[in-house]
Amino acid sequence: FNGHEEVKLEFIVPGLDAIPDREAAMASGNRVEIRRMSDISHTKLHNQHALGLVVRLLGELFAALPTIDIVTVSALQLPSNGKPQRYIMSAQADRERWSSLHSNGAVTADQAIRCLSQLGARCNLTALGAFMAVEPFA
Repeated sequence: FNGHEEVKLEFIVPGLDAIPDREAAMASGNRVEIRRMSDISHTKLHNQHALGLVVRLLGELFAALPTIDIVTVSALQLPSNGKPQRYIMSAQADRERWSSLHSNGAVTADQAIRCLSQLGARCNLTALGAFMAVEPFA
């Protein structure tokens, strides 16, 4: 908490190993076949999960704390190669802007990236979907 009107939350994004790397597909003869995802598809699914977490946490904080006017959520990633953790995403919203987005239907799991871009969130992805370090909101 930062005073009576602002709250900040930092969380560690679950690693790629927390996201299933298999998907079901229809095979011939109406059978269901379990296949391994490509690395890029697996990374995209992980990124959607991370973006969705930020949107969900913003909404939950506004819902749980009705006197709060500004919410900041920052996501940290623990690299697997022993390097220090780094911020990969940061979003800040005031209640009025969040309510406007919510009433327009922009706050949904399948539109997380659109919602975050309208909030001016800081997030940088490479062409292959890897998160780059960002400077979090203060």
